[in-house]
Amino acid sequence: MKSFTTNSVIYRKANIDDAHSIVNISLEIWRTTYKGLVSEKVIEARFETLNNRIEKTIDFIKSNNGYIVAEIDHTIVGYVHYLKSEDDKFLEYGQIKALYIKDINQRNGIGEILFENALNELKLMGFKGVVIDCLVGNSANEFYLKMGTHIDSIKEENFMNEILIENVHIMNL
Repeated sequence: MKSFTTNSVIYRKANIDDAHSIVNISLEIWRTTYKGLVSEKVIEARFETLNNRIEKTIDFIKSNNGYIVAEIDHTIVGYVHYLKSEDDKFLEYGQIKALYIKDINQRNGIGEILFENALNELKLMGFKGVVIDCLVGNSANEFYLKMGTHIDSIKEENFMNEILIENVHIMNL
């Protein structure tokens, strides 16, 4: 993927120096978007593993670089994380693992561009579709449906001893 700019937003593949910003955005979104969807205990536990999360993100960028970031004035304001699907039901699919935009930068087209770029990268990787797990009750479900996915199924996931119910969105590429 080549870097490009639209409306003063630069979209580019992440580098290891972006790992801290990526993790901080993830944590910020968990505190705002997931409030009321998961327990405070689960949200706050994510902060206890901050350094571990940064190291894992650096390792993933080094090995696969399945991150595209959106940057305004040299500050990361959002990212999309994509990879091979982790679901045995969707072995020929890629997966969007996370698409997070800082709250103040939401609803101005950044998410759509990150989403489309991730789809393009997954196509180049040879996948025939994309799968996205999204918590029931999360407003991102509407975003994914607007972008052309449909809900294939609903699944339960045990996350830190808490049962989470997720919509499984799919889309052909």
